[in-house]
Amino acid sequence: MATLRVGTGLTFNGVTGDVNFLGIVTAVSFAGNVTGNVTGNVTGNATGLSGTPNITVGTVTGNLTGNVTGNVTGNVTGTASTATLATNAQGLTGTPDITVGVSTITTIKVGTAATLDSSGINVTGVITTSQLSGGCLATISNMSGIHTLGVTTAASTFVTLRHPNQTSNISNGDFVVGTGITVGTTVSAGAGTSSLTLSLPVGINSNANRLAFYKHDKIVTPAIIGGQLCRAWVNFDGTGTVHIRSSYNVSSITDNGTGDYTVNFTTAMPDANYIVTGSSTPDLALGGQGYRFLAVGSTYGNDFSKTSAGVRVQVVYTSADKTDGTHVSVAIFR
Repeated sequence: MATLRVGTGLTFNGVTGDVNFLGIVTAVSFAGNVTGNVTGNVTGNATGLSGTPNITVGTVTGNLTGNVTGNVTGNVTGTASTATLATNAQGLTGTPDITVGVSTITTIKVGTAATLDSSGINVTGVITTSQLSGGCLATISNMSGIHTLGVTTAASTFVTLRHPNQTSNISNGDFVVGTGITVGTTVSAGAGTSSLTLSLPVGINSNANRLAFYKHDKIVTPAIIGGQLCRAWVNFDGTGTVHIRSSYNVSSITDNGTGDYTVNFTTAMPDANYIVTGSSTPDLALGGQGYRFLAVGSTYGNDFSKTSAGVRVQVVYTSADKTDGTHVSVAIFR
């Protein structure tokens, strides 16, 4: 043995073999590799851990540099500048508190349907309303919006509402619709008050600008919006060989004769209790009888064809005679 010192400090030089201690060993530092189990408090910098040791730690204060493979029991507090996702994370026992200052992770995968990365949350499949909190779903009241009058000044973002009692449900971020207001304008400040600041300037001066406010943080479901949508529409040329210019949920137009057509739906309506609205361009060649209107069914009331599969419409001018229409438009609401 070249050197062995025991006292206020413990020094070993040139010692080979195992050194065994009974009791507690307190050291200022360890130089080299530590192989085996370390139980107790480690204070300072730990470097060069190798192999697969089990480390049971009560408190770690300082920097841990390198890779730790094995079981970690206790509290880990600090900053992880980068984190690499391992296939399996094992060995955490008890109820450790892990506090991380900064963690950079490329991708988080939740189950088989969702991932979270720098592009956002990506979901494969369907998110059902049962998976969402009730507060995020739009109500009929949300769809209707808040309607009031406001005082607006051209080139200004400030708006004063004339009915303060309607302001309590207006929030910052809500969308604003009105004359002279750019699409996409929102409330920037003033929520719950009659003095609002908008995200974009208004285009007109008005003491009674009709304004509507709509929530920005609600999800619209088919149950809410279904009855407010146009279920089918079509724009077609009814002269000569009838042809469709553009349409939605209309499969074809049947030509029943002069000014007489049947609009056939691609997907049937639930029933025949829908409304029909439409128009046709006037025929100036008819002189004083040039104004046209769209009739549902027969103008004489003996052939009222309105079913879930389609609706019969006729283009009529003031003498109740039918005529072909060059631009016939029909819309269905249910």
